[in-house]
Formats: sequence, C-alpha cells, structure tokens
Amino acid sequence: SELVKREDGLGDTARRVVTATGDAARKAYVDLILHALPHWGRGDISHPDVESWPAFLSRAAPLEPRFQALREEHESPQAWVISSGGLISAVAAHALGASSDTTFEMMWSMRNTALTELGAKRSRAESAPRLALFSFNGVPHLEHEAITFV
Repeated sequence: SELVKREDGLGDTARRVVTATGDAARKAYVDLILHALPHWGRGDISHPDVESWPAFLSRAAPLEPRFQALREEHESPQAWVISSGGLISAVAAHALGASSDTTFEMMWSMRNTALTELGAKRSRAESAPRLALFSFNGVPHLEHEAITFV
C-alpha cells in the first residue's frame, strides 16, 4: 500500500498491480518485483515487516565459514543444501564478489530444481580457501519441457 502512494515509476508499477486483472495482474506483479528489488537492495525502500537486504545477506554469510569448517573436518566433504533461489543467488554472488544488482539478476534467472555447485578454492595469494562458484543454475536432470523458472 505504501508503494502505491509513491509518485515515481515504482508507484506507477504498484498501481498497475492494484488495478490490473487476469494475466495483466500477474505481469504487473512480476514487473513490480523486478522494479522494487534494486530499490530494496539500495535501501531506498523499507518496511518494518520486511527484512532489509543487508539483514538478508547477513543470514546468508554464515554459510561460507560452515563450508570451510566442513572442509577442515573431512578430506573430500560434500553436502546438499536445499534452499530458495534468493539465498542460492546471494551465496553464489558472494562467491563471485558480485554486486547486489547482479545478485538480483541471478535470482531472476533461477530455474526450479536447479543445481548450483560451490566449493573451497585456494589461490596462491591466499592462505585460507575461499568460497568459489563452480556451477550455477544447472538442470541436467530435467527434460527441456520440464524446465521452469522460479
């Protein structure tokens, strides 16, 4: 309801969500999310009932030390983590050192049941391994007609 009151493109998109019906409403809702995510990521919009982007990222951050601890405990550790496309994109983008805008682009490319491989990689300049992205958003287990987006 607060977005509808805005006098900018985000407000225009929010008003389309409220007034549209059928397929137009669904398209308007997707447009609103695409338009709002970068604003949310920059802190331009906030709401007490909605987690901030920095808070979301801080929940994702503990995955890297957990993975490193697993690697220290086991010679060839493997673990499955099942999560949302948002968290997977945030962790993958972190491994790449990518910006928030790139993270949002990654989120919107996520396919249902996609596989992402992360691991520890050590460079010559670093003494400790760091989180590395080995593959992202793979669907080798699906036939073409079964591939859908989140």
